[in-house]
Order: sequence, then C-alpha cells, then structure tokens
Amino acid sequence: MLNFATPLFQQRRTISVGCLALLLALTSAHAEQTAPTLRVNHRAPISATLPSDGYALVHSEIIDVPDAHWIRLQFNDVRFDGFEPNGPGYLRLTSLMDGGVQVLDFDSYLQWHQRSAYFNGDAVLLEAWSNRANADAVVDVLTVKSDLDGRGGDSAPRSICGNDDNRMLTDDDRVARIVLSDFEPTIVCTASLINDANGCFLTSGGCAASMDNDTVIEFNPPLTLPNGTVLMHPAPADQYVPDLSSVQSQTAGDGEDWGYFGCFTNSTTGLSPRVSQGDSFTLASQIDLSEDDAVRGYGCGATVPPLFRTWSFVPKETDGTFEGLVDSELSVRVDATAGDSGMAITDGATDELIGILTNDGCDVFVGANIATAVTNEELRKALTTPLGICVPIITTILGGAPDLVNPDGTTTVMVEFLGVNGTNPVTDTGVFHYSTGGPYESVPMNAIGFNLYEATFPADICGTLVDYYFSVMTDTGVRFPDQLPNPVTTLRAAYATGTTTVLANNFEALNGWDISNTNVTAGAFAIGTPGGNGNDGAPTADFDGSGRCVLTGPMTNEDLDGGPTRLRSPSVDLGSSTEPFITFAVWMNNDDGDDTVVLQASTNGGLFWDNIAIIGDNGPQWLQQRIRLNDFITPNAFTRFRFQVSDSPNNSRTEAAIDAFELIDYECAGAVVTCSKGDINLDGQVNGGDVSGFVGALLGNNGLGTPEFCATDFDNDNALEIGDDLNAFVDCLVSGTCP
Repeated sequence: MLNFATPLFQQRRTISVGCLALLLALTSAHAEQTAPTLRVNHRAPISATLPSDGYALVHSEIIDVPDAHWIRLQFNDVRFDGFEPNGPGYLRLTSLMDGGVQVLDFDSYLQWHQRSAYFNGDAVLLEAWSNRANADAVVDVLTVKSDLDGRGGDSAPRSICGNDDNRMLTDDDRVARIVLSDFEPTIVCTASLINDANGCFLTSGGCAASMDNDTVIEFNPPLTLPNGTVLMHPAPADQYVPDLSSVQSQTAGDGEDWGYFGCFTNSTTGLSPRVSQGDSFTLASQIDLSEDDAVRGYGCGATVPPLFRTWSFVPKETDGTFEGLVDSELSVRVDATAGDSGMAITDGATDELIGILTNDGCDVFVGANIATAVTNEELRKALTTPLGICVPIITTILGGAPDLVNPDGTTTVMVEFLGVNGTNPVTDTGVFHYSTGGPYESVPMNAIGFNLYEATFPADICGTLVDYYFSVMTDTGVRFPDQLPNPVTTLRAAYATGTTTVLANNFEALNGWDISNTNVTAGAFAIGTPGGNGNDGAPTADFDGSGRCVLTGPMTNEDLDGGPTRLRSPSVDLGSSTEPFITFAVWMNNDDGDDTVVLQASTNGGLFWDNIAIIGDNGPQWLQQRIRLNDFITPNAFTRFRFQVSDSPNNSRTEAAIDAFELIDYECAGAVVTCSKGDINLDGQVNGGDVSGFVGALLGNNGLGTPEFCATDFDNDNALEIGDDLNAFVDCLVSGTCP
C-alpha cells in the first residue's frame, strides 16, 4: 500500500493499510482557493434499457437519509415473482437528486453482494418490477449507509517529490477509483484498466487483498465536496463490483507488491469496463529507461491546499522522472498521497504501463516513491493464469499433456480453445510455442476442427527437456496467454520413449548415502531442517518442501569451518543405461566468493573421482542443476557420486545445502532420428569440422537416439565401430561419397 514520507533524510519505512486511508483535514491553516467548476465526467449518463410492455410495478418506496450527500442500500431479503436466476424480475433504484439509475436483476443482485451502487443525494426511489404481478412482494432493506456514517480524519499524509504538488485533474478513461468500504468511505485506492484479454485491472497488493463485499470500482467520479472528505459518486452506469474470485495479489515487499482483478459487467448497461470506457493501458513488455527519463502517474490521491480539496480522491495525473529499476523494484519521482496506492506509472515517451505505485519515499530533495514493475515474475504468472472473470480462454489438451515426446518428431497433441466470459478465440490463430533451452520458437498449429488444433513436436536429442505452451488470438485483440511475451507458466516434457528412475532422494533421510569429514571443525554436512533467518546466508527452507535436506551446520548461526565435508551416494549400475541425467538442488552462499560446492563422479566404485560440476556462490537461494552424464563420464556398473565443500582456510562464512537429487535414464529405443551421415556437428556440411565430433561420438559422448549418433552410425546398426563406421566416414569426408 502507498505509505507517506518520513521527515526529510530519514529512511523510507513501510506503513500499514490503515495509514493509506488517513483522511483529509476538515480544516487547513491555509485559506483554500475557490473550487473550480470543471468536472472530469466527460461522458453523458447512460440510460438504462428496461423492458416496459407487460411489466408491473410490484413494490415502490423512497429510502431517504435527510441531509446526506450520498446513500447506499444493503438488502436483507428480496422475493417476488420473476426475481430468480435468469428471471424477468428486477429492482430499479433512482437517485432523486440527479436521476442516476441502477438496475439489478437476480444475477447482478448476487454479484453486488445484495448491495446497491452509490447514489448522490439523500433519497432513492426503490422499485420492484415483474412481468408477473404479485401483491406479496418482499423487498426488505437491511441497512442504509451514507456519508453521515463516515469517520473523519485530521491529516493528509503525502509523499511529494519537490516543492510543489504537480498533480492535475485528468479525464483519462483508464483510471478508476476503488472505494473499499462504505463504512470508511475515503479508504480509497487507484485501479488501472489494462489491455489483457478481458479488460481487467492492476492495483497494489494491499488494495487488492482488502477488497470485500463492500468494494465498488468507479469511473468518472464527480469532484469531492469542499471539505475534501465527502465523496460524490458517478452514475451507477459507471460503477462496477469486483469479482472477488478473480483477485490475485502479493505483498512481499518493495517491488513484490501487486494486485490483479476483474469486474463483472455493469448491472444497468450490461457493458464491461473496457467496452464502456473504450481504452486501457498497454503493458510494457520490457522497461528500458535511463535516469531522469520522463514518466507519468495516474492516481486518485487526496489533496491539501494549495491544491483544491475538491480534487481529493478523483483521478489526477502528474509528470515525473524515472530514478532506477532493481529487479522489479521501480523508483520514480512522481507526487503521490493517500488514495494513490495502485497509481499507474507510464513511460513518458511510449505511454506504456511500466509499474504500479505501492510505497512512499519521496521527500522534497531526496528519495523516490516505489512501484512494482509490470515485468515482475509473479505478476506475469498471474497474467498468464487469470482467475474468475479475467479468464478469456480455457485451453484443453485432449488426452492430456505429454510428459515424454518421441525424439523422432512424431509426437502430436490436439488442443481445444474454448472462449469464456464473453471472449472468443479467433479462427485459425492457434500457435505452438516451445523452447529446448533457448528463445521460444512459435509455430502455427494445424486447424482440424472448430477451435480444435494439432501441434507436432520437432525432432530433438534424447533426454532434452522441452518447455511449451499454446496460444490463440482473442476477439478482443489480445493473444492469450501471451498478455506479456513468453509466459513463465509453461508445460514441460522430455524427449524420450521411456524413463527409469535409477536413484532418488529428497534427503528426509540418508537412504544409503553417507557423510564423511576431513579436518572439519564445525558445520559438517547433516540431515536437518533449515533454520536460516534470511540474514545469515543459510537456507530458510528446503528446496522441495518435504521439510529437510542435507546442509552444513543445521544449528542456528552454524556455518562450515574447515573441511572438506562430503556427501556420497551408493554405487549404482548404469552399465546398460542410454541417456542418464542427474538433477539436484544446491544452495551455496559464501561471503567472499572463494569456496565452492563440487560434484564429482566415480566409475570405479569410489577409488578415483572426476569433477563434473563446480558451483560457486549464487546468493542466498536454491539453484537447480541438470547434468547429462555422457558429457563427462562413461557410466558403468560401478558409478557413484559425491558432493564436497570446504572452508579451508577458515576465512569466510560458508553455507551449503543439497536437496532433491534424482538420477534418471532416458530411453529412446525405437526412436527414429533423421540426420545427414558425416555431418557430426550438424552445421549442414561434411568437412574437417566434423572430425572431432566423430571421435567424440566413438568415445560415447552422444548416445543412441541423438542426431550426432545417427550421423556417425553409417551402417545403421545402432553401434559405433572403429572399423565399418570409421572407413565410411573417411570415404564420406574425402570423396564425398556419403549415404
């Protein structure tokens, strides 16, 4: 949530949600100027389209709160003929001050949590209409809320970046006001309408998490009353209720604070926010700005003189500068106050949305306010896996997503795209995206039926992992799930015809592994539950969530001294293996960078060891590794592995841990791999550059099922031989006689 500036030169701090909602002062030491008459509501009110012929008025009453500036109803019970799911009955509420109308049928009545929109003035005409007249209609109002229930405040905290507050009124269609509570009506945040497939919103994590049945999203709100604390509300046609099931949020600190949600269509107009507003913020796919580049903010913050109090909690815009980006923590010098939490920050040159303002820190001469960049990984995950009303397309892989795909390039899948929430897929726009470690390749899929497509995995090397997903263009003009390029939520498969798990351990126990130590004085490897505090460099949790792992010094504040300490596997038989791979998670944090975790392998039961991986300091985090054994050793029946780490000489803080070890043999028997004989390095030519590759293949660097093996196996007998294959390679290389 947006917090407010500490005294000059003090450190920025985080303040609770309650601080966000501090109200404007009812009085000020400065005389306020005369409020302007300009109003940002630029659209004419939308008239409710209601049935008339054959409908009867079955209930009518006026609800009033004398002297109130606005009122809102909460119903206890509504029952009359036709007021039912998909039924013809409806409630109609009309402000007696400005004629604003809201229509609630049974479905929207539930969406609004048995509440009405906000109505300006002190009286509302409440009517019940049905095409089946019934004198026994029940329309019971539980409570009536008004501004007279508001709890006034006595301050207007702010984080203004400079001597002057530079915010100005805006009529930008993309900016909405979040009224979180009708009990504290100036608990306000800002929401930004974005160009995802269904026209949903971004705001701060605290604002999103605070939404409940009382929350209303408003566009084009009128100016606030002169005291700066009594909101006036737009016509019900500009008020929306959020779908609480769509809310996703995170509040994990600076740069990790965001909220994503959607709203139901308006109960009176039947229009979605984006259709009604006609515009939305375009999300930036990357942020490429330099210090002092122009940015702009759009928010609904409070004001104090010399700004007009009537501008409080209505949309304003302000120009500022970009100050820096670290990971996803975006620093900007834009003016902000209570109510600006969730403010849209845009690139001043492109107008693309680059961040959502969440925290204060700006003083007159120093500091900057803090936003979460739209490139934040967890936010990107949410955008690719929306919930509730924000879901535009349901993607189904008929028969299920494959875990294994044939290296010969014959594996196909059928994918169906189903539109939901009023959005539909566009015909013939399905695309298959895949990556085997590099950038994603995008290949159009074959349309084989109505919204039904077929995708084929290309041929690749046995044991290769492939990440993939499927996308389609929506009739709202957005490709889903690519609402930002290359979603981080993808599927994964391995190129193989089968797999065998040879050895696995989540290190809840040693299970045949052993630990040995040489010259270790403290912090030897042991099975334990991580107890790091986040500041000592030790893991705070294991990698796979099972609870325990192998770590140095499981006691609090105990790191490794001396060494090495070693973790050794039992011997495993890989004599008949095809493509064995090992995966494991490693933690290595070393404060001076001179210590490493070394993974070694032995093919003689442990008499001699070869290094196959050296992992240095990678910061206080788990790092997952995957290694193809054929690249380093010739696996046999006496293969074993060990991890070792030292702090010798003992001159640093060294924290290491191992978890989630797995040894898998990928089988590719029967896989047909296409190749050009002699082109071992796969560059499309047969020349001297293929000699080293041929020798490597003979030595076992490339297993059966790989293109390199295929290019070396001239007689196609699934064996590489110095005799037949070598002679054929020489003929191919020298005379160009290649099969």
